[in-house]
Amino acid sequence: MMRTLLRGSATLASLLLMASTPGQTTVRLPSLNIAGSTLEWSETYDGVRHVYTYRYAIHAAPTNKAPIACFGIDLSGRIERSMVDADLHENIVRSSALPPPPATMIPVGVTIPSPGTTNVFFGRQSALGFCSRGGSWDVQPGASLGGFIIESKLPPGLRTATIDPSGVKQEEVIETADPGDTFVTDDGATSYRVTTAVIGPSDPDPALLYNGGGQSSEVNAFLRYATPTDNRIKLATGTTAYTVVIFYGATITPSTFIATLNGIDITSRFQPIPGSGQAVTIPLGAGTTKLHMGVDGTKASGGKGTDSDTLTFLVP
Repeated sequence: MMRTLLRGSATLASLLLMASTPGQTTVRLPSLNIAGSTLEWSETYDGVRHVYTYRYAIHAAPTNKAPIACFGIDLSGRIERSMVDADLHENIVRSSALPPPPATMIPVGVTIPSPGTTNVFFGRQSALGFCSRGGSWDVQPGASLGGFIIESKLPPGLRTATIDPSGVKQEEVIETADPGDTFVTDDGATSYRVTTAVIGPSDPDPALLYNGGGQSSEVNAFLRYATPTDNRIKLATGTTAYTVVIFYGATITPSTFIATLNGIDITSRFQPIPGSGQAVTIPLGAGTTKLHMGVDGTKASGGKGTDSDTLTFLVP
């Protein structure tokens, strides 16, 4: 019998045998389904330190069949950088025994709620992982856990995140089964990982940012976007929100920035610091939603200009 441990992992492909041979017993493993669980994020920028702070909280769906034990965030970048930046705050101890991550992984400072209860991994695929040590903070169904903080000098962008259940329930069944038993899950799943999108440190190519159009190239540079990449965005039925990732030009005049959503002033949601980026989530309803933004700035020639963009979101 295979005694593969599943703690912090939802992959069973190497374990499950879907048919028994004579003399074997089929043992059903409990489901570890955590569908509906989410990873909440927030992002702020410190214009004095020139550092972005990203905060994360796990929310376990009440319908979960197992606790959440791990989550990870993609931090892949474009160019090589030093992995350690003394300007970034953190409270973890980095292990030198593990293989180093790719040199293009975005450098970050990491702060966790309780250093003695969390394993932090800088993975070979440029993913930053957080796992409950020995089940010490496993997030039970219906519960939440926050306090995970990443600092970076790189701006926000949409990143892929993963959430994994604890495999303790399946381990217990495996450890008490008879040798030679065959294992199957009660729902036929081989993975219970939840993949979602969050805002995190990114490494955008400035040449690929969307400039909103409508003005000259140097004025269009006052407001640029990682998302969206067009001024008309068609979304799926039922979409209730959209995250705009905006980059402010280095020569804008912050006091002139305005933003309206279907004509209602929402300027206070934005932090137009010259040379910075920001992620702002706007609510959407069925039909058409228009987000208008504008700002004055100084052109390279020394003249003044106004960048004015309208983004239209279409939800069937």
